[in-house]
Amino acid sequence: MPDIRRTVAGIKLSDTLIDYIVDVIRATRDHASFDVGASPRAGNMLAASVRAYAVLQGRDFVIPDDVKTLALPVLRHRVTLSPSAEIEGLSADKIVGEILDQTAAPR
Repeated sequence: MPDIRRTVAGIKLSDTLIDYIVDVIRATRDHASFDVGASPRAGNMLAASVRAYAVLQGRDFVIPDDVKTLALPVLRHRVTLSPSAEIEGLSADKIVGEILDQTAAPR
């Protein structure tokens, strides 16, 4: 395994950050504006992405802002808007952004 992969794999997520990611993913599945919310695999991809992002930022730990930064690019194509949300002109970015605003981040 190359060094960078080993470094990223060595970044541990705290239980509170894992819970935060799960809460965000679950909220996409419960949101009325999505016909299809993010899957558990999307949660795994978000967790892997925030680990790599932390390394790129020169840290050996993940912070809640990493999740907020990467949630849109990771999740926007993993959700499907409901027809009524499309008619209202809503976007996946707007709804995921609202979910992030409404989901309590760990301190």
